Amino acid sequence: MKKTAILIDGEWFRRGLQATLPPLPGPHGITADVMYRNALLSLDTTQEELYRIFYYDCPPYAGQEANPISRVPLNFKTQPKHHARTMFLSEMMKLPFVALRLGIARRRGWHLKDQ
Repeated sequence: MKKTAILIDGEWFRRGLQATLPPLPGPHGITADVMYRNALLSLDTTQEELYRIFYYDCPPYAGQEANPISRVPLNFKTQPKHHARTMFLSEMMKLPFVALRLGIARRRGWHLKDQ
């Protein structure tokens, strides 16, 4: 058997799963376990053995910015999505054969549309 590495761009894979799978129960959507099991589906288990899953993503942005219209400060770290993504990455790094590679989320400013 040959050893196979799976490389995953985390956010693209998560969005693809969300678009493909029926809505999952629970408030956090795609879980680390769902992501992991779907990644393993790419292996041909008759000829391949999992070497490692290299999972590339970044922690959510944790800064504070002023809303560009109302000027009300928005602390991204207190948002429910921040907690969900942090919990997801924590679960992902505990899974067997997973090597988590994290980048950095930086402020890019607001991009407003005419609407």
